[in-house]
Amino acid sequence: DREAPPMMTMFSDNFRESDIVKVSGTGIIISSDGFILTNAHVVEHAAKLTITLSNGRSFKARVVALDEFTDLAVIKTDVDSSTCKLVKAPLGDSSTLHAGDWVIAVGCPAGLDFTVTLGIVSCPKRSASEVGASHMKGNYIQTDAALNSGNSGGPLVNDAGQVVGINTMVRSNTEAIGFAIPINRAYQIYEVLKTGMKPTHAFFGVD
Repeated sequence: DREAPPMMTMFSDNFRESDIVKVSGTGIIISSDGFILTNAHVVEHAAKLTITLSNGRSFKARVVALDEFTDLAVIKTDVDSSTCKLVKAPLGDSSTLHAGDWVIAVGCPAGLDFTVTLGIVSCPKRSASEVGASHMKGNYIQTDAALNSGNSGGPLVNDAGQVVGINTMVRSNTEAIGFAIPINRAYQIYEVLKTGMKPTHAFFGVD
């Protein structure tokens, strides 16, 4: 038996013309001192963040930094370690993935906490332009595990219970075509974002 990777659901209050819009998403506990990795589009306009752990406990959180070009964000919750111990998610090696490998997507689709869907790796490496996100940077894992609104920022897990990707987006007007950021790349971005800085990205163009 294997335990599910430590993760949490997230609710952000977005203010739009005096109306409060609640947005749900998912994230993974990336370090035991309260750093959490999720998608930038989940938290980028949030005025207030609340996270809920799998044990039902809720805490306030704040955005440390985000990167719109990789759609990754790091948030921080200052949990009292004497009353609540955070266990970080076990990370796998996304470079070892192959087409046909089994994966599990965990998230909060439509507000249904800790929903699990099963699928395979359809392709371990798709460029941003291939997936229809040419404004983004990096490659993506393509999977047929069901991803819906609320899965954003949640873990894509291998059959050893290790996080190999961060669920990010789906191809519109299709079925069973979703994409996750490889965890190796996501962790590199996390190392920069946790300091409050943004990563640098190379660009080139022709006038």
